[in-house]
Amino acid sequence: VHVKRRSRWKIPLLRDSHVFQLLYTAQRNMRRALKPTIKARSLYQPFYSPQTNTIVEQVMSLIGAMVRLSQRHGARFVVVMLPERGQVSAASKATYGELDFDKPQRLFAEFFTQQNIAYLDLLPILRAAADNTALYFQYDSHFSVEGNRLTGREIAKYLVASGFLSAPPLKAPQVTGRP
Repeated sequence: VHVKRRSRWKIPLLRDSHVFQLLYTAQRNMRRALKPTIKARSLYQPFYSPQTNTIVEQVMSLIGAMVRLSQRHGARFVVVMLPERGQVSAASKATYGELDFDKPQRLFAEFFTQQNIAYLDLLPILRAAADNTALYFQYDSHFSVEGNRLTGREIAKYLVASGFLSAPPLKAPQVTGRP
């Protein structure tokens, strides 16, 4: 069986340096300790744990602070809710029927509405398109080329329709030589 070795063990200078190994391990442990331990599935539970509730409240508080900061500087603020791949996938719903994949969007949409914060929820749009095209890469949760194209188009439509931006030109301007 072939075991994949991490770079820290492949490179002799790093592998043999006790100082490097100590610093690497300390940095990794600190990053893990500071990172919230919320799992994606925690977001779809019918009832949130106290830890998940605390994190959701922190996120809402941070968004509120961003809105106030934007307003102080005369900028408009809008939130785009990008769904996680499992929320869009019909297979996820079939496999994990007990989970509520719409819960995060419902919860935040209610918050945004109460706080008068503009938002775009891409979940229904991506779900509708997911049957016809692969919107995410197969082995990770990033958008594919088509997923990026669709989300970019939908965000632009929303920004124009909501008055955040004026409509783009119908034809891209031609680039000429330098003046």
